[in-house]
Amino acid sequence: MTTEATSARVDSWLWAVRVFKSRSQATAAVKAGHVRVNGERAKSATSVKVKDLSLIHFCRCRRRREC
Repeated sequence: MTTEATSARVDSWLWAVRVFKSRSQATAAVKAGHVRVNGERAKSATSVKVKDLSLIHFCRCRRRREC
């Protein structure tokens, strides 16, 4: 077995785990600054890997997701 570190773009990952209904909604949320990865503001092309922590702000509540 190989242990390759797989990663994905943050907007694509948010759409894949169904946090958003479309990838364009995920991209808009990232551009608006509502998504942080490991405490840092994310850009759409930010890659997320296993064990990264993302924080998504919706209105006045927060959601935490672990990759």
